[in-house]
Amino acid sequence: TCGYEIEEQKRLLDEVVQNFDLPVYVVANKADHERFEMPDFVDVRMSTATGENIDSIVDKLVEMIDENKKENEEDQSIFD
Repeated sequence: TCGYEIEEQKRLLDEVVQNFDLPVYVVANKADHERFEMPDFVDVRMSTATGENIDSIVDKLVEMIDENKKENEEDQSIFD
């Protein structure tokens, strides 16, 4: 684990979501561990040890960045 209980991690996630107007994609690492349990607030699991889902996560993040950029450009064009 990262040293923090799941409940603490969830509280921090909720705080980030509440305070930042940005899309959030929650990824759980260490899916290769036999004791891995996927929390219900996680979008996708991954393992850097095995490479599980790394490519799809990178693709999703790039897609989210592109969408956010496009929305920001559209918002800016209103003021032009």
